[in-house]
Amino acid sequence: MEEEKNNSPNEEKENGSETDKELIICTNCGEKNPQTNLFCNFCGHHFVDKVNCSKCGVEVP
Repeated sequence: MEEEKNNSPNEEKENGSETDKELIICTNCGEKNPQTNLFCNFCGHHFVDKVNCSKCGVEVP
């Protein structure tokens, strides 16, 4: 009987489509996340501290 493999979201995909270069480490919990994430998949930590408008420089909420 074959066991099913339970991969956690922080494990690298078997097909190699995600590499360590494409992942960022959360400074709050230490888990690996895709660079495109705005929030950590594990603890919800916000990766972007603040964003400013590229035209006028005002902070975007």
